[in-house]
Amino acid sequence: MEKIPRSGADEFCQKIKPQAKPIYVRDSQVKGLVLRVMPTGSKSWIFCYTAPCPKKKWRERRKGLGPFRYGRNDTGGLSVSAARREAERMKNEVRFEG
Repeated sequence: MEKIPRSGADEFCQKIKPQAKPIYVRDSQVKGLVLRVMPTGSKSWIFCYTAPCPKKKWRERRKGLGPFRYGRNDTGGLSVSAARREAERMKNEVRFEG
């Protein structure tokens, strides 16, 4: 599947149609930021990262950031730019605080 583009990202995310299985669309700008589209049509942001485990192995972890914001009048949810800022903040938190 395509990645979320740098410009026109909100429109791109709004046009994604749900399918029979969940779709995961990665962002082209922030590594680890993913838009999850469920078969019901709901869209939410996820931040994926790897973290060390006690036995010196790395495991992939996922942290939900919140629902996708569908438009200006949608009070809940995150737009693409807000999700990118939050993912960058979490990336620094994981990197420096563990």
